[in-house]
Amino acid sequence: MTPDLLRATMKDIGLTSGDVGLIAGCTDRQVRSWLSGKAPVPRPMAAILIGLRDGEINRDWLVDVVMHELRQEADAQT
Repeated sequence: MTPDLLRATMKDIGLTSGDVGLIAGCTDRQVRSWLSGKAPVPRPMAAILIGLRDGEINRDWLVDVVMHELRQEADAQT
């Protein structure tokens, strides 16, 4: 996925770099490196974003999965 395609896909589905970082489990800084072309977008992340854009992945389902993982991570730290 090129930086331009990443940018366009994020715009199409209304996600910020922070949103993408949360989904990918990485920092906003890492997403910005994808957007600048300094680092490649991981193929699984590209597939998720394209699936969201094309309606093959349900956004509500993805939010539930991410929130579940974040809760488990938080519980493990306490």
